[in-house]
Amino acid sequence: VEMDQSNSAYQHIGMMMQDESLMALANMEETYSDLYSKVAEHEDLKIDGLDDPKERRKIAKIVSVPWGYGSGWESCADDLDSFRRDNPERAKYLWTLEIRGINRLARTVIRVLESEFNTCVKYREIVKDVVESVEKSGQRDWIKFKTPSMFDMVIRKCALTDGDDSPRVEVWSGEKNVELVVKMPLGVQWYTEEQGQKSIQSAAPASLVHSMDASLIHLIVALGRFREIRVGDGLEMEWD
Repeated sequence: VEMDQSNSAYQHIGMMMQDESLMALANMEETYSDLYSKVAEHEDLKIDGLDDPKERRKIAKIVSVPWGYGSGWESCADDLDSFRRDNPERAKYLWTLEIRGINRLARTVIRVLESEFNTCVKYREIVKDVVESVEKSGQRDWIKFKTPSMFDMVIRKCALTDGDDSPRVEVWSGEKNVELVVKMPLGVQWYTEEQGQKSIQSAAPASLVHSMDASLIHLIVALGRFREIRVGDGLEMEWD
């Protein structure tokens, strides 16, 4: 089941942080709001050569979406480079840039996002502080919280087995413990103990937002129902 929920990261953060202005920008009011266009219209993105408003909005969106979930400028720059390779006809300005220029552009958009959506920055700081307090209490390998639909969400640090380059961990499948193997991309090193702790802190803000997405789908499926409605001379199914 595919559901396209616009600006979902910003919506969830706005609700969790009780920021009505962010919720309005994220299209949660009766009046339509295009968050990506608002970012694209920022003074810092009025760049010489970036004259196509559609490309400027697309650049703003490509960076805004992963940043909303906690990604840094490196991942956002990779996304910009991937977009221009896949859509050269829609990326005329991006093709005028070298890789360093792509990196600078990603950082510029993120600076705009940090200034315009300070609530998102505060949200990450609050979640990281909570994780840090859990770690200081002695629980350093994993953290757990309940989603709004009362499922347990666990973020854990995986350990490498001797002679292996893939982190492994045993998880409960509902019937028995099974070994989960996480395949790492070529050239990526798994975290040391110290880096792993930082990784849990970095992963938690995005995981919390994703858990809100999952809860929304779960509650819709659990509490909703299909019903028949008459359309013209026929019947169609509608979700209620």
